[in-house]
Amino acid sequence: TKASLAQKPALAPAAALHSLAAALSTTEMKGVCPHYSLKFNNDARDPASTLRRFEAFCEEAASLHVREILLVSGSGSRSFDSLACLKALTLPAERRPAIGVAFNPFFPDRAARMRERARLRQKLNTGAVSAIWLQIGSDVLLLREALAFLAELRGVHPALRLYGSVFLPSRKLLAQLKFRPWNGVFLSAEYLSSVEVASTITCRVLDAYATHGVEPLLESAVRSRAEWRAAREQLGLSP
Repeated sequence: TKASLAQKPALAPAAALHSLAAALSTTEMKGVCPHYSLKFNNDARDPASTLRRFEAFCEEAASLHVREILLVSGSGSRSFDSLACLKALTLPAERRPAIGVAFNPFFPDRAARMRERARLRQKLNTGAVSAIWLQIGSDVLLLREALAFLAELRGVHPALRLYGSVFLPSRKLLAQLKFRPWNGVFLSAEYLSSVEVASTITCRVLDAYATHGVEPLLESAVRSRAEWRAAREQLGLSP
């Protein structure tokens, strides 16, 4: 119950899943992908405790028919990050959902991009990763280079699933991103200049995703029929 979850810090992040499970069918719960941030579930004094919290969440999610979760370190640096967690993982695959990890192709600095690739290889080498979630960004050239790199990795890990984020551009969203950029999200001045330009770049990103078998993920909230129609149009879906 929610009450028992509140009494167990290791399971606290699962409270939202219980709320969803009360409203959704088993089939619908299989399509839910919780994001688990080690930043917000971290015991800085005891990495083993942080690992136990994550493994307890995995078991709870599996019991609610969740098939996949996304594990992220969260902003900032910490010794027990997503890579350390994957290396330390002891929970058998049959007792947890599949695990996805984040990958950012858009670091402007080449050395940072190479570090990101090296970390991704290490994560895949743990044998615990089933999916890669690409960060949002606007540099299509860097994205295509990263997708070529991921295609090489899929030659070794053919079952690896790829997801890629995009925004549904709007004047309000662009203004918000100019005023308060998201940490780790690299959007060019050109992208932020207008809805029309942002939509054009988004189409190029989606074309790159389609070429490399990446499933697009819409990061923007869709609250009205008009926004739903705009989202379907941006994603190239029929009305």
